[in-house]
Amino acid sequence: MANHWAQADVELLANKLVVEGVSDNRFEGDRPITRSEFAALLVRALGLSPATTQGGFNDVAPGAWYAEDVAAAAAAGLISGYEDGSFRPDRQIKREEQAAMLIRAMSYAGLETQLSQAKQSEVLTPFKDIGSLSWAKAEVAAAIHAGLMHGMTAETLEADGIATRAQSAVMLKRFLLKANYIN
Repeated sequence: MANHWAQADVELLANKLVVEGVSDNRFEGDRPITRSEFAALLVRALGLSPATTQGGFNDVAPGAWYAEDVAAAAAAGLISGYEDGSFRPDRQIKREEQAAMLIRAMSYAGLETQLSQAKQSEVLTPFKDIGSLSWAKAEVAAAIHAGLMHGMTAETLEADGIATRAQSAVMLKRFLLKANYIN
């Protein structure tokens, strides 16, 4: 992470035991992050106790390293699965999925997240690629409005793009600041 754009945020969250490296001396900030990894980060960020139940997903094995975190995140309403009952824990997470999870975490923390349709449009108007937003338009708008998410450029959101570990750490830090969990 030396000289990485997210180095300070990653180091801060590592010191608070929210993020971990892939080894003792590597974080791999530019590597894509999976749905299970991000769920585990949210559980740690909120200080949730791991759950011992499966969480209701047919593809989360009880012995998987992330099973208790996924179950805790599901119990807290931070995550949801797919129509077929799966969670797809090893699938790389899209930026819009992250936004939805973070907005749910804000609600869990007691913060207001609702935006009017007019405010959503106002927030999203600068981005030329909002047509790529699928189901999470309200959540992405709320995440941008709350300062948790920024565009990849001034004109592009890339909400359907795959998120990296560094982006995840930075968004988590912004959430923790917004929720007054850190200062």
